[in-house]
Amino acid sequence: MYQSWWDAQTAAFGRSDADGSQLQAYSTGLALSEALASLHQLHEAKLVMIGSPHNSPVVKAIDISSNPQTAEIEDCLDVGDWHQVDAATKALKDPKQRLSRYPATVRLRKSDGSWLIFDFKREVDRTC
Repeated sequence: MYQSWWDAQTAAFGRSDADGSQLQAYSTGLALSEALASLHQLHEAKLVMIGSPHNSPVVKAIDISSNPQTAEIEDCLDVGDWHQVDAATKALKDPKQRLSRYPATVRLRKSDGSWLIFDFKREVDRTC
């Protein structure tokens, strides 16, 4: 499910006409609104993403007795092969100071039988 969320983001961020609706199948709340905001910012700047991120998720906690059930994943996100480019010319437009690997904490909850990501925190001040 977590990898499917990244696959959906990679697909949406790679197209200049994507509306991000496919992200709703895997995320909700703050995680969804932040992903949609990032997608909107890219499109407003006439940028798309090429390549793909790589991750190394590890399940850190699962609480099946809570209602809703929750889980937490820690990841080392590697975006070194995922780049911002001009949507028309494909010229590289990555920020000058870009951290390519950083830890992330992902929180999920079970809703209607499916796990959804509701919080995604990047720790861009650290590397992994």
